[in-house]
Amino acid sequence: MRRELTDEEEQFLDTIRTMLLARPRAYADASRENMHRLARFAQAFLAAPMSLNSLVGPVCRTGNVCDWLGVSRQAIMKAVRDGRLLGFRTLDRKWVYPTWQFSSPQAYANCVRMLPPVVDILDSRGLNDFDRAKWCFAPNALLAKAAAGSDQPGPQAEWPSPEGWIRNAKPLEDLVDAAKKAAPARPDSPEALPTPRLADITLTDLV
Repeated sequence: MRRELTDEEEQFLDTIRTMLLARPRAYADASRENMHRLARFAQAFLAAPMSLNSLVGPVCRTGNVCDWLGVSRQAIMKAVRDGRLLGFRTLDRKWVYPTWQFSSPQAYANCVRMLPPVVDILDSRGLNDFDRAKWCFAPNALLAKAAAGSDQPGPQAEWPSPEGWIRNAKPLEDLVDAAKKAAPARPDSPEALPTPRLADITLTDLV
């Protein structure tokens, strides 16, 4: 059974309606793509705080990474630019980083070795920082085929993800081949949503 909107939600909708009706019709007709973009942002703002974790796994802030690695913020930014570390900005322009990269010193060493060629390929395929983090966390059929040694990837629940492939130091050439087939999410899919604000994200400390 569908719930009733709260008074605050009704007021919000009334405010948006008033703002839309105040615009000239010609401008409204010319801004259909902007409306779709605004709807995606609204959906991201209204999403449950844990929704980001389902896409990229737990995340942490820059200061936490600096403490764990014992390096400066500038070094972290350089590692992101060089493709040795995955990080992306939230809607309010705060940097966060998937914590699987720091699950152990060996996992981070594997990232430093394996991520750069993969990030280069994903970038050439049109995947931005957030897209790359999502791709690394998602189960991958091509990696499942490589692991099974056949064209039958098996049940999706058993497919390995690129992040697991990296943490376990599986063959880099298989990861590169999988990256060559990557594609950005369709604009109308949930995976195409922008990231939430930092305040809406459950952060994890590195230990």
